[in-house]
Formats: sequence, C-alpha cells, structure tokens
Amino acid sequence: MALIHLHPLWDPAGQWQALFALCPREQQPWLAEQLADTPALHELPCYVPGALPDLPQLQNLQLQGKLWLGEGVRITGGYSTATFLQTLPAGSLCYGNGYLHAQHTLQGHPSQPALMHILSLVVDDADTRQLEEAFAHAPSLTVSLLKLVNSVGIGSRVEVTSIRHAITVLGRRQLQRWLQLLLYAEQFADSEGNRALMTGAALRAKRLEQWAERSWLNHPADSAFLIGMLSLLDRLFGVPLQELLAGLPLPPALRDALLAHEGELGRALLAAEALETASSTELPASSITPRAWLESEVAALGWARQLQTQGHTQRA
Repeated sequence: MALIHLHPLWDPAGQWQALFALCPREQQPWLAEQLADTPALHELPCYVPGALPDLPQLQNLQLQGKLWLGEGVRITGGYSTATFLQTLPAGSLCYGNGYLHAQHTLQGHPSQPALMHILSLVVDDADTRQLEEAFAHAPSLTVSLLKLVNSVGIGSRVEVTSIRHAITVLGRRQLQRWLQLLLYAEQFADSEGNRALMTGAALRAKRLEQWAERSWLNHPADSAFLIGMLSLLDRLFGVPLQELLAGLPLPPALRDALLAHEGELGRALLAAEALETASSTELPASSITPRAWLESEVAALGWARQLQTQGHTQRA
C-alpha cells in the first residue's frame, strides 16, 4: 500500500500557511482523524487532491498540471531556492526545502561559540556545576533558554527559573534538546529565514526521532534527533559542518552519518532530506505500515508546528 506524503506549505514570505497531502483515498479518513486530534495542526488547511467529500477537514483540489486553490491560488513544488519563493505570485503556496537557502539576518552578538561549548558539555555528560559555570559566562543565553523552555512547555505546570532548575525538571536528555533548538533561535535576528530554518531543522530531527522510537532505526531516539538538528548547522552559521563538529564529542557513528551519510543513521538522514522535497526514496525500514507512517508524520509535523506557533524566536 502506498504511503502518504505530508508537507508544510509555504507562502512567498516563507511562512508556513497550510498542509499538503498526497494521500491514497483509503487513508484519507485516517488523516482527517489524526489532524483533528493534533491541536497544532487541526486549524491549518490541509489540501488533498481528490479528497473525499464527507471529510471536511480535507480540502479538495483539481489536478491540472499544477494544483489550483480557488481564485488564482496554486500549489507547486520546487521550493529549493530563496529566489524561487520571491518569484511566486501572490496567493501561491509551495512545498520543499527552500528554507535551506533563505536569507538570514545575523545578530550583532553571535553566540555560536558559547552555545557550542555548552552543548559539548551536555553531550559529554558534564556535571551540573560545570554547566552552571558555562552559562554564568553567557547570561543572555540563560535568559533565552529559560524563555524558550517556558514558552513551548515541558509537560509541567512548574515554571523553570534557573539552569539548575532546568536540569532538575527537564533532565539531561531534554536539556540537550533545548540547547539544540536554541542554536537556531539565538544565532540570528527574528527573521523569516530564521523561523523557516528552525522549523525545517525541528521537523527533520523529529522525523528521525520518530523513526527510531518506532524501531525503524536501530539507534537511540536521542541520537536520531541530534543528527537531524546538527545536520543544518552549516546553513545556520555559514561554516563547514566538519569545522563546527570538531569541538563536539560525538560518537564515530554520528559523526560519519553527518559528514559522509555513512551507516544506518547516514542513510536515514538522506531519506529525510529526500522526503522534504517529495523525492522518491527508500524508507528507513521495510516493515512500515501505512497507519504507523501516517501517525509518525503527523506527530513530527505537529511538534514542529507547535514550536513555530508558541514563541520559539522570542528574543532575550
């Protein structure tokens, strides 16, 4: 059975406005059900060619070379460069990974060295005192991390008020995750390019994590998530990935996956990259069922959308 292709739809300004699904008719009720149960996604229009008329959550399109939406609004693929977005007429929506090439506005105080140092401490399982000392030398990062964690939410009613508190409440696993997200949120000014790049990195990381959690990859979910987040750092900082990773104590399997797409994680990263452009690709496992794949995709897009809509680019 064919598997669904589910994509964010971007407008000419680089904002995520809707969903686009290439979905077999027999799976459309599943999709409608999943979207209804996912708060971050259920208010987004979801455009599905040939949508069943009794599923109001899914909006129909007429397939005529391109997908036209109502009065002069159309969907097209090929969002692979920043200039492509700029050439779209008003009202157009498109899918793809053009956020990789979006224009970023660098802050006057780039925090890459401090963040990379703190991330290396967490990856190396440094003790809490070392982490507190590192954050003490970068107070703006402390404020930014606490704002990020408290704005998105951690499944707790307790407000996180300090780095030690964050470590206690979050644990090392989640702290490492927020630091990875903070790399994207903190490095650049609050620009459309920044929002799109962070959303793309979060979606890639969450997809890989979902694959690992569902045993489609024989690696820990944390490692899969880390690969996804780190894979776009060269786009973020404009520095070769090999140079950025030099100071991180990564296991060889993760380093090889990032730099050479080697091993199972490297192949999974290639599959995730191809999925972003709706390219045909080998899936991470042959045992994937259509229902499980749909649930995985909705979970990943829902999480990435939640990050985008809950103030993840608030400035310190």
